Amino acid sequence: MLGLEGLMAKLKGYAVLVNEAIERHIPRAFDERYVSWACGKPRYAYDTEALTEAIAKPFWDLLDRGGKRWRPFLMLIVYEAISGRDAREVLDFAIIPEVIHNGTLIVDDVEDDSELRRGKPCIHRIYGVDIAINTGNTMYYLPVMVVLRSDKLDERTKLRIYEMYVQEMVRLSFGQAMDIAWHRGIRGAEVTEEQYLQMCAYKTGTLARFAAKLGAILAGAEDWQVESIGRFAEAIGVAFQIQDDIL
Repeated sequence: MLGLEGLMAKLKGYAVLVNEAIERHIPRAFDERYVSWACGKPRYAYDTEALTEAIAKPFWDLLDRGGKRWRPFLMLIVYEAISGRDAREVLDFAIIPEVIHNGTLIVDDVEDDSELRRGKPCIHRIYGVDIAINTGNTMYYLPVMVVLRSDKLDERTKLRIYEMYVQEMVRLSFGQAMDIAWHRGIRGAEVTEEQYLQMCAYKTGTLARFAAKLGAILAGAEDWQVESIGRFAEAIGVAFQIQDDIL
């Protein structure tokens, strides 16, 4: 069994591999081939320079600032634990929770009117609110193209992933809505402990739950196993949100 030091070393090693996988599927510069992979052949013509400047550049600006990459790591170790196989087999799918997470950060900073993210000006402060919102929203969908375009997954597995993805993204938005409403004071009554924890479970717990459930589905787990590992991972996300609110 890995100790804490071994686990952290494994996390760092996988973080490098995840970064490489992200760059394979979301390059720093969009060309005709990539945009056609993502969107299909154009009916008229793509402006790849505009797409690079308005999507790839701001996305990579944020991603290059760092991040722990623990969500994709969680997906990978869940896959290993359930399947008993090398997690590198599903490395390309580990980009999904990480890219979505970074998309939520971009949009969250706009909603909070924040100044700094990871020690530098927020993406909307550099590129504008319009580009920031569109980039963040794009990152909710673009990484899922890895599933759609995959020839490694059977149709049933793809369907399970799509269904789980849609459900979790709705929960993510609902969690954010509760948090925004409370911060803006548009709800009169005092928030209960149970309501606060539910917000945490959706706002921050969702992507941890998503990552774990994705790893389980890819490993061929039964539905009850997927839900069980998802609840466990959700608790990690809730703990992160509580810590963030305290700090």
